[in-house]
Amino acid sequence: MKKTKLTMAVLALGLLIAAAACKKDDNKEDNNTSIYPKTLTYKGYEVKEFKMYVGSPDGGKEMNTTGIDPKTYWKSYIENKNNEYIGDDYKFLSETEITSSTINKTYQYKFENGELYIFRENKWEKLSAYGDITNLHVKSSCYIANRSGGMGSIGQNGGEYTSLTELMGRVGFSSLSDMKSTSDTIMWCNMNYIWK
Repeated sequence: MKKTKLTMAVLALGLLIAAAACKKDDNKEDNNTSIYPKTLTYKGYEVKEFKMYVGSPDGGKEMNTTGIDPKTYWKSYIENKNNEYIGDDYKFLSETEITSSTINKTYQYKFENGELYIFRENKWEKLSAYGDITNLHVKSSCYIANRSGGMGSIGQNGGEYTSLTELMGRVGFSSLSDMKSTSDTIMWCNMNYIWK
């Protein structure tokens, strides 16, 4: 008799656990279906990193960029990119379909390692957008790299960040200790253009 009561209690407990698990799954499904369509609107940009190194007899020294507006050096690029994105919304129609206010087509999409891809012209194409369906950002950077005596590089990297190592290589420096002239300069600004 005791064995039967114990068996019944174990069975009843098992049924309660199963019922609770089913209810949790039902709520999960309801939440997932209610998020589509999801529209992300362009919100502006943020400076992720602004660095400047200047040469000295002892080699390149990092300068304090606090209080310096990157637009002092790259105003037209930063503002043009910002203006390009204004009014550009991403709309996630489902778990697999996306569209944008600037293109009148629907594409399949996927995220891999936080990067957004769309299926276009029979292949997956990286959009240089990172995040998920609640928050996207596009990486971008501006840079100036000058070496006394002639080598110089000014430009932008749409879709990627710039690094000190990359810029030193552009003008032939193997390390900061090579920056011996006060006219040697390396500076860059990494930015995120943001949709929420």
